[in-house]
Amino acid sequence: TKMEILTKFYGINHTQAIISSLSRPPLQTTVRINPNLTTLEEASKYLQEECSKQDSSFIVKPHPNVKDVLVIPVTGPHNLCGEAVMRGAHVYIPGVFACTANG
Repeated sequence: TKMEILTKFYGINHTQAIISSLSRPPLQTTVRINPNLTTLEEASKYLQEECSKQDSSFIVKPHPNVKDVLVIPVTGPHNLCGEAVMRGAHVYIPGVFACTANG
């Protein structure tokens, strides 16, 4: 299995650390801005307004080292399905093929 391969290569402790870190969302979201379509300032203002509609604690700021990139620190989890999917989560329960309207 994949776990056996990882464990053989990295050892059990490092493999468990890898698996644990993969189950958590990153600490920030980065957004590259196309300078042919808008400015960094315009995009930052727009994203700040949109993010603030969901949570006033969002802060959009320029990346300190990469031009044309904005950074949005993750303050969650917010438990929003779309946010979880963007980070690689399953929306379904593996093995369940269908569910009736009554549950």
